[in-house]
Amino acid sequence: MSTPSSHNRIGADASRPPVSLLKRPRIKAPESSETIETTGLILPSARGEGMEMLTGRKETPVIRSNSPATLTTTNETIPHNLGEVGIKRVRILVLDGEHSRSSGVLSALEILRELMTRVGYDIGDNTVPPWKLFDLIVGSGDGGWVALMLGRLRMSIAHTIDEYQRIHSQVYHMTSTASAEERAILFDNLLKDLVARTSTSKNPDEPLLSPLSEMECLTVILAMTRENLASPVLFRTYSARNFHFVQNCSVRNAVRAATNLSPLFPDLIIDGQNYVTASRLGHCNPITTALSEARMMFPHSEISSIISVGSGHPGPIAYSTT
Repeated sequence: MSTPSSHNRIGADASRPPVSLLKRPRIKAPESSETIETTGLILPSARGEGMEMLTGRKETPVIRSNSPATLTTTNETIPHNLGEVGIKRVRILVLDGEHSRSSGVLSALEILRELMTRVGYDIGDNTVPPWKLFDLIVGSGDGGWVALMLGRLRMSIAHTIDEYQRIHSQVYHMTSTASAEERAILFDNLLKDLVARTSTSKNPDEPLLSPLSEMECLTVILAMTRENLASPVLFRTYSARNFHFVQNCSVRNAVRAATNLSPLFPDLIIDGQNYVTASRLGHCNPITTALSEARMMFPHSEISSIISVGSGHPGPIAYSTT
């Protein structure tokens, strides 16, 4: 049983900085909560209503296990995304950053796939993609790349995993003699191919800004400029009053900005600004950005849930006496 001030976090490494799963009507953690634990997965169950915040259904009892467990539910309500008085209940997905080591991102995607499987079981539809379930997806680093595939390009989790593995293995496993420029060219060409095959327009230069007909799921990713490392720049798929964001940009350049890490890649100039990844500069977990965007874009709505998925730890840190 968690304490009233405890936070629950879904991630490949539950020891990372925790994030609250927030409930209506105010942005705060529930007064008490329990967790459903499985290997590599912690699902919050705030007073037995953890999955209700995603699906509109209640769950009971709470299962605690150290091995992969089945989730026993008692369906008492129908799926919905509205509060008791018809106020929209906003669902947020946050994806941490990762670089060069693909296992962290793939682990996060597997956790997300497990969550979607459980939600699909509860609502009687196992084909629901993340862009239909979440109202806002926020990512940093390679988590930003994945966020755009799930939210802007509307890809399924299985398709996202396949494409991420394919592109990542080609770009990051080039020979040691490959230059940063050669790696960047390959990455850009692979992203062009991806966007051309998956976007509705089939345009390799698909703009980051979503058409009005595809605004169901808002997506924002983070990057930094070399000229200002104090605060991140936001790449949004939607228009906003906040001036500190990039709008005239393609999907593939947004991905490259979010993942641009020296010395693997050369300078990336977009509209006169030199962009680098934000995940190595204090913004690996973009939960603060997610909350700010939710407040700005859904001012009269309630935040019903935040699913924050970490990308794990590269391994133990040892102290050598030699």
